[in-house]
Amino acid sequence: MMVNGYCRVNCLQEACDLFKDMKERGIELDVITYTVLVDGHSKIKMRKARYCRNAGCNDGEPKDISTFWNEMKEKKLKPDTVTYTALLCGYCSQGNVDRAVTLVNEMSFTGIQPDARFMSVLHRGILKAKEVKFQH
Repeated sequence: MMVNGYCRVNCLQEACDLFKDMKERGIELDVITYTVLVDGHSKIKMRKARYCRNAGCNDGEPKDISTFWNEMKEKKLKPDTVTYTALLCGYCSQGNVDRAVTLVNEMSFTGIQPDARFMSVLHRGILKAKEVKFQH
């Protein structure tokens, strides 16, 4: 819950510090914790950091969401639709639509069906990428 709270107010450094502390203490981290971190790092550019600045904490630079994704795979944690949607948001916000599209195949391979939210995010990401491409 605390990691989620830090991410919601754009205090990613504090969320990552707590995450690291939990790992060092041997606390088992689950798919929810990783999903919260992926989501927080994915959305940092979409949110204003006013809450964090007012609280005096350091935003830090968002990490590459692949870091969390790779850790999840190493720990053999099974992502769910929410995790895939958070990843998709991150890839779309980075303009990495090719990677976003491959998530659909990865989901199918693992037996997870994309839901309406996932497909909506994918659709918006593709449209945004085409819009940027045509502006150049």
